[in-house]
Amino acid sequence: MGSDTPNSTLITRMSLHRSVRSVASERAVKRYSESRDTGLMLELCLIVGLLLIPISNAVATTTEQKELYKLYAHTKLLNHKQYLCLEKLWDKESKWSSTANNSKSSAYGIPQLLKSKEQNPFRQVDKGIEYITKRYGSACKAEAYHSRHGNY
Repeated sequence: MGSDTPNSTLITRMSLHRSVRSVASERAVKRYSESRDTGLMLELCLIVGLLLIPISNAVATTTEQKELYKLYAHTKLLNHKQYLCLEKLWDKESKWSSTANNSKSSAYGIPQLLKSKEQNPFRQVDKGIEYITKRYGSACKAEAYHSRHGNY
């Protein structure tokens, strides 16, 4: 690709970001969330997006990076309602920052897991979803608990 400049890469990322957001819009995901093809398509979009962001800079400092972490979480859940609950929960907890620290506890990262030292934001998402699934059964149940108690 002869036009592989920082500006063309940014334009490609922005275009891909808009396309992915369109694909993952509420109506489309609700309609196709049970389809395996949609899950594969979302994962493919995620992989392409990851190729456009240097792995060493995968820290949630920009809106685009945070949106990529959200898309990754959505591909893991494959259920739009559960994703919306998770998005709301982690927005309250860390605003989707992979470097969020809680000064009152050992909670760290996007999911604010206690005693977590994980630096990779995608692994943080994996571990957070795993914790929520084991402890609460679903993101919506975890978010409901958080709404009542202020933590999860």
